[in-house]
Amino acid sequence: MREVDGHINRALEGKTVVGVTKDGTFMTVHCTNGERWGIGWADFTKGVGFPGEPAIVSIGELRDASANVEPLDGGVSRLLAGKTIESARTDGEVLYLQCSGGRRYGIAWIDPGTKQRIKAEPCLTKVDATIRIQGVSAESGAGM
Repeated sequence: MREVDGHINRALEGKTVVGVTKDGTFMTVHCTNGERWGIGWADFTKGVGFPGEPAIVSIGELRDASANVEPLDGGVSRLLAGKTIESARTDGEVLYLQCSGGRRYGIAWIDPGTKQRIKAEPCLTKVDATIRIQGVSAESGAGM
């Protein structure tokens, strides 16, 4: 297992998940600090991304995520909400999120038509962050 180029790990490490949304192309992780991190699955050698849906294919050691198994549950948001991500790793097809409390979730990309896993690598696709800037005020005194 290896880190995903470090990008997904750096983006999600230490973040607490509010929820996960999906649009058929990207899985977006919404964090308590207002950040949103989009993750998609692609074949980098062919330069092709794949539409699909995220699905939990392993929880801890419950399933061997390297095997072609039916997804345990499509409720990625329900399972990750409120969890803090300690690290993100991949085996080249499955995104493994190690969460506080010791639980590890394996997320794969599923073709919604065939329900088969797509053989592609997870990658960070887009970044949205909310930045809060405090206002600055200045008062002018007499004689200025």
